[in-house]
Amino acid sequence: MNKKKINLEVITTLLTALIPRMDNATKRQMLSLISSVMVCMFLSSQCVSPASAAEGASYVIDKTVTNVGDNGPEGNVTKAGDIIDYQVNVTNDGNINLTNVTVTDPLINLTVPTESNNNDLILEVGENWTYTGNYTVTRADITNNGNGTGFINNNATVNCDQLGPKSASVEVPIDTAGSIDGIITDVAGKGSGGNVTKAGDVISYLFNVTNDGKTDLTNVTVTDSLNSLTEPIPSMNNDTVLDVGETWTYTGNYTVTQADINSNGTVEN
Repeated sequence: MNKKKINLEVITTLLTALIPRMDNATKRQMLSLISSVMVCMFLSSQCVSPASAAEGASYVIDKTVTNVGDNGPEGNVTKAGDIIDYQVNVTNDGNINLTNVTVTDPLINLTVPTESNNNDLILEVGENWTYTGNYTVTRADITNNGNGTGFINNNATVNCDQLGPKSASVEVPIDTAGSIDGIITDVAGKGSGGNVTKAGDVISYLFNVTNDGKTDLTNVTVTDSLNSLTEPIPSMNNDTVLDVGETWTYTGNYTVTQADINSNGTVEN
């Protein structure tokens, strides 16, 4: 016997004992009260609370990278202008349909979802929604190295009427494995093998700094303790960024002193 039947039997027993002792006015009030109670009990038995409606509701969100700079999903960011392609999948793995499903992404604009079952805007049990979007890497991303993390990080969040928000994120590495090579190409017009013979000899230097890595380099500086170097002459453009494959050329002169000759040392730079 369930709880509702027990409650009705108790109420019936009490009323059977009390009603014969009541006057007519009290009986009418009691009957009205009983009717109201019975209606409320019936309605409560037919209603489902919001909490119980969400029982069994569940979804999962998954975010992946499908391409980086035309180098496939495993590629790295190497320069400004690289395009990262993303895909977001949301699946209803619960046992009730989900409504007003939204996916937000602060980094990119996502497409309208492709629904695996139909286009009724309801994420049905077992159904999967697929979103896509892309992000173009900026010069700032390269300069600050992904805000100091070394990655382009992207986060997507799903929400709906029946459940709270759930997020998924993915990172793409920024490849900073570039190298800089500097060489001396000439000394006093005699080539790299020229010798100093007296005070007043002028040594002319030329330095080539080449970015032979995969990432544009920013805030590049070259210092020389012996002489002042000219501003660099870039091989590509004057944007103050040493682009991949670009060479910057610096020149400078040093005049040999008597102290250099007296010490009979080697002029090192």
